[in-house]
Amino acid sequence: MAAVTYVRTIKFVAEILEEDPELLQAIVSNDDNLSYGSIISVYTGDDESVTALTDDGMDELEQMLKDAAAHPKNGTTSSTALLTTSCSALASKQNLGGSNRAVTIELGRDRRIRVDSDIDTDALGRILDVVLGRR
Repeated sequence: MAAVTYVRTIKFVAEILEEDPELLQAIVSNDDNLSYGSIISVYTGDDESVTALTDDGMDELEQMLKDAAAHPKNGTTSSTALLTTSCSALASKQNLGGSNRAVTIELGRDRRIRVDSDIDTDALGRILDVVLGRR
């Protein structure tokens, strides 16, 4: 594997891929979505950081978005279906104790929703469509 000599911020990746940066941030916030080492946190201050992707990370994310667009789920938009899957995987990962727990999903611009970890993914998709203004 070649050494990483540069990364692209999630905002720049969103511009290149013509996608919503908040959607991409939500997708990469679940580190199970991309290969280890392809998501980089760049610290810009004591408590501030920016998410960036390597070339491999951007390629994986682009392929993930193409796959979601080719297989939309139950009438939801492809990006909402992808975000729903990502949030569902994150909820499962956080539900290690076996009991239902609340999961907070950060949507950016000081928006977040809090749902039970066992939420129905179709319902979550409909909620995200409304919250993100896609319906």
